[in-house]
Amino acid sequence: MSGSSDRTTVTMNSNKTLVVSFVKVHDLQTRANPSEGGRVEPAGGTLDAGTEVKLTAVANPGWRFNRWEGSVSGSVNPASVRMDGNKNVTATFTKVYSLDAAANPAEGGSVSEVKDGKLTPLAKVYDKDTRLTVVAIPAFPWALSRWSGTDNDLVKPTTVTMNSDRKIVAYFVKMNPGPSDVKTGQHYNGRARIPFSVKAGQWVEGGVSLTVGANPNEKFPVRVLDPSYGVLLDLGVTSNAPFKFLAEKTGDYYVDFPAAFYTTNYTVRYTIYS
Repeated sequence: MSGSSDRTTVTMNSNKTLVVSFVKVHDLQTRANPSEGGRVEPAGGTLDAGTEVKLTAVANPGWRFNRWEGSVSGSVNPASVRMDGNKNVTATFTKVYSLDAAANPAEGGSVSEVKDGKLTPLAKVYDKDTRLTVVAIPAFPWALSRWSGTDNDLVKPTTVTMNSDRKIVAYFVKMNPGPSDVKTGQHYNGRARIPFSVKAGQWVEGGVSLTVGANPNEKFPVRVLDPSYGVLLDLGVTSNAPFKFLAEKTGDYYVDFPAAFYTTNYTVRYTIYS
């Protein structure tokens, strides 16, 4: 006779020899921390020694798997454990909340996170108590009017603390163009900086044209500088280029170019939106 049941019946109608085979087993215990965060599949049990078991952490809605602890470590999911002894495995879960960010109207601009000094697209979910710095990016010719749903709707950029599901809205207002202005003149040798005054929060749309009588095909490295002479826009090596920017500071902005060793004629046209 043969089989795997731990009970059998033997009829003694002749001499009999019985051989019982045993297999080493180990216990696998799994748990979730916290228990409401999710579960581990399979749930555990008694397994043959040497069995390779694939463990999967399954997060409940509003949670995410974080890491393994105990007989398994790391954050790879699913993970494997070899039953070469009794095993105790814990799946750790982290509470998350959703973030709904919108621009109103949609064509007015967008909303991004500032992370490590760089603009980063917003995620849909964040770990509990994460504190985000968010900034509104207006599209031309819109400006940020106000926030709603942030930690402080009166400041910009502002913050959002993820202590619940959050919905934030950046409200934009369309700006109106003022009268166009033009500056023309000539410059000879050295750097030329053609100034125009702008207030913080105003859009500027314009263009620059440079010509040299002795060489009408001459091109120049042209830039737009902010009031601190920092490079706001690099227009490239050109003789004719448009520009557009939203002023963050009040003061004089400049179209900057190195004039040739002969007379350079310039024309700077611009319109300020407010």
